[in-house]
Amino acid sequence: MIWVLVLAVSLAILSASAATAPSVPSDQPAEPVEEPEALPPTDMLALTIVVYSTGEGPSRVGMTFDRQLEHAELEKRVQGLGENAGWHIEELRLRDEADPEDGRMLTLVSFECDKIVDWEKGFLGIKPLVKEFASEARFQVAFLVPGMENFSGPSGYSENGL
Repeated sequence: MIWVLVLAVSLAILSASAATAPSVPSDQPAEPVEEPEALPPTDMLALTIVVYSTGEGPSRVGMTFDRQLEHAELEKRVQGLGENAGWHIEELRLRDEADPEDGRMLTLVSFECDKIVDWEKGFLGIKPLVKEFASEARFQVAFLVPGMENFSGPSGYSENGL
């Protein structure tokens, strides 16, 4: 199930760039909306990270890379992330899947993590994720956590102004 959620959210974020038309009264003709140009591949997100936590049990983390990556090297990076942040990484899964829109291969990662959301202190573990994946050209981190008003600090991160 986490694969479906992560893929759906990641693909929506990777392909979201369409503008919406402004609201016009029905008695006035709507002005034509100019379609935005497709972003060149260098302007797309290279990585989308989604963290889902309910406060019960470990948090679920899903990552979608915009390209196919070597699994052994990526597994080392994720395990290193856990060690450096003091998080316990479990149920690590990696797989490649074709993008349903253009057929290019994506690498998807999912795992469970016990301390990425600190419910007692009200902190979200954004900084270790940003540090570990700072080499990615463009990336985004989003936390899906109920009761966000009880947390301090940023609840997400977007590289290069996305």
